[in-house]
Amino acid sequence: VPPALPAAMTVGTVYALHRLRQKNIFCISPPRVNVCGKVKLCCFDKTGTLTEDGLRLYVLHPACDGAYCAPIESLGGVDRNDLLTHALATCHSIACSPRNHNELVGDTMEIQLLELSRWCLSSAPPSSLGLPAGEFTVCYPPRTHSASALDVRHTADAAGTVTVSLDVPHDTSVLSETGLPYPGRSVVDDDIDCLVVLRDFPFSSAQMRSTVVAGAGQRGTQGPLFAFSKGSPEIIKTLCRHESLPDNYDNQVHAYARNGYRVLAIAGARLPAAAWASVPSLSRDAIEHDLEFISLIVLENKVKPETSGALAQLAAANIRAVMVTGDNPLTASSVARECGMVGPTDTLLVARVVQRPTGAYELIFESDGVLDPPQVECTSLRYVKFSGPADSRKMLYELVPQRAASPVALAIAGRDFDLLRRHLPEEFVRVCVAGTVFARMSPDQKTTLIETLMDQGFGVCMCGDGANDCGALKAAHVGVSLSQAEASVAAPFTCRVPDIRCVPEVIKEGRCALVTSFSMFKFMALYSFCEFTTVLILYYYDSNLGDFQYLYIDLFIILILAVVMGRTRPYETLVAQRPPGSLLSLPILFSVFGQLSIMVLFQVAALLYAKSQSWYTPLVPDPNSQNIACYENTAVFLVSIFQYITVAVTYSISKPFRAPLYTNILFLLSLIILTIVNILFVFGTPGLRSIMQLQLPGPVSFSWVLLVLAASNFAISWLFERIAIISPAVQKTLRRLKRKRGFKNRYKDISREIMVSGWPAAYVAHSS
Repeated sequence: VPPALPAAMTVGTVYALHRLRQKNIFCISPPRVNVCGKVKLCCFDKTGTLTEDGLRLYVLHPACDGAYCAPIESLGGVDRNDLLTHALATCHSIACSPRNHNELVGDTMEIQLLELSRWCLSSAPPSSLGLPAGEFTVCYPPRTHSASALDVRHTADAAGTVTVSLDVPHDTSVLSETGLPYPGRSVVDDDIDCLVVLRDFPFSSAQMRSTVVAGAGQRGTQGPLFAFSKGSPEIIKTLCRHESLPDNYDNQVHAYARNGYRVLAIAGARLPAAAWASVPSLSRDAIEHDLEFISLIVLENKVKPETSGALAQLAAANIRAVMVTGDNPLTASSVARECGMVGPTDTLLVARVVQRPTGAYELIFESDGVLDPPQVECTSLRYVKFSGPADSRKMLYELVPQRAASPVALAIAGRDFDLLRRHLPEEFVRVCVAGTVFARMSPDQKTTLIETLMDQGFGVCMCGDGANDCGALKAAHVGVSLSQAEASVAAPFTCRVPDIRCVPEVIKEGRCALVTSFSMFKFMALYSFCEFTTVLILYYYDSNLGDFQYLYIDLFIILILAVVMGRTRPYETLVAQRPPGSLLSLPILFSVFGQLSIMVLFQVAALLYAKSQSWYTPLVPDPNSQNIACYENTAVFLVSIFQYITVAVTYSISKPFRAPLYTNILFLLSLIILTIVNILFVFGTPGLRSIMQLQLPGPVSFSWVLLVLAASNFAISWLFERIAIISPAVQKTLRRLKRKRGFKNRYKDISREIMVSGWPAAYVAHSS
């Protein structure tokens, strides 16, 4: 084994890391570069990864007396004692910067909501309230507020019905609700001097909400207490009094979500009279009880322009793309459609777990109702393999109704994900393998999904940008962070350019580095075998290679080629074909020993040709000499030095994973220079003959024959590698010789099971 083999095999990784740094992609775990070459599935967070970093407030959709009012864009005419104003002013995690009290620190979306309320933030409550020493979040009302009409564009018809007219970037049906302008709900008679946040339950992925308890300061005294909760509409709904919820609460939430908007709900209530000092002793259940629904907060989060192109590259390479997000399933599915992760005509099925009256759990699928024909009964779900690159990007299923069939994408929410894992483990694995959208996922659930996919044989890449992605980024084979904050610590790769174009680049470099490592292994192995056979042949004649001959082979030929051979860049296009994953696979071993046989054949041919000439004089061994300068040594050595160059060229395979050889300028120049030097040795001047201890005959014909042998060796070796190793027919024959039983990766067995069984436990329940 050559001592330089480990170093030579890392050359490709070193060059890949350098190229990634030039693209603002940094790696803290170099061994992961080669792992990138085996990625088969990519998981993406949504917000900040597939979509833009910041959320922009679209509209508020308030409710009053159990009915939705018209959506509004500002609170221009809402009284400062209004419950909605108080909720926006206090229910957040914003703080004043310790360096500049005029600067707010916190989530940009929450800062937008605070600015919308027009209240001001401070950390110093009035001394008259008698609060203990310490910093509080204190909100002060605007100094002046207008009594004019609401800042919302609406028109009224003859019947007095108000129709909202907003700049809607998506389907206008999302704002088809009509209603009177928001009248406001004053909760106190006297003006409030300030609102002091006395207790804060920060947002957590597990609770899917944040809650605050705020005390109202009135005329310098401690006034009433209020509780406000903000979070996912599903959770906030469970905290509210039923009478305060509009009848079409869910329909309106789904309407926004289907159009790609992120929807939050906010609720609040005036707490029973209590002293402010008693607030720390209140339980969360006591606070979050019988709240009144206040408003929906509708946020816009546009898909990044680069997202669709990057996903298309992955689809063409037969790499699945999966969304793993904490957002609403319908919002996530809408974004998946927009960016191409789900086809525009695909039917979306949302997997749910229900408990029957018998206590048994069952997996069902509900249609989102967007593209499905009504009242279509389905007999089964069956696996269908598509041939087109656009459809091969994910595991697709075909809905088989009585009248027609349409492609289906699968989505599941975090609650059903947990129920499925605990009660239906076999179906859980199937959903993980088949799913495209995983929504309302907590950080632990994201990690569980990644680990499950890895257990089924997928090479998994996770791409995210938030602290809630850290577990998944660390668990995946390849983690790519688009943030330089918490996520960059857990992820092996960090990209300074916050879009997912880095993922195809990392995979390209990984494939290139992996193929380069295998090529370097074969090159170094053949170099060692070739030099070994040369020495064996010469030992037979009591000769050996000279010191300068060893030095020229090891230091000038092998070292130079090993250093520059790995500089070849990755191929510009990701393809569906994947690089080999095993170093000692049958094709690699067949290639090495096949090339070795060709080399030995030509070394023996050169030796036999020299022995057949009239000028040939057999070596008479001298016990006191190394017996270097002889015809046997000269013939074998001069052919072998061309063979090392032949091997380097033969194993510098370009498409489909690496750029053509001529793009590696240093490698090309090295090949040319070394070839010229070798030719000079063949026709050797007296000085070169003396240094290299060569014994050349008088006739020049011998030198020409050696060149012909070297050229023939190159042609046969090159053809052998291209035809006998790389050709699909030979690859198929080698796979048959292995007599492979079953699939190596579990996910392929699962796909076959689905295809054969039709997934009988599943049926489709269309939502009304």
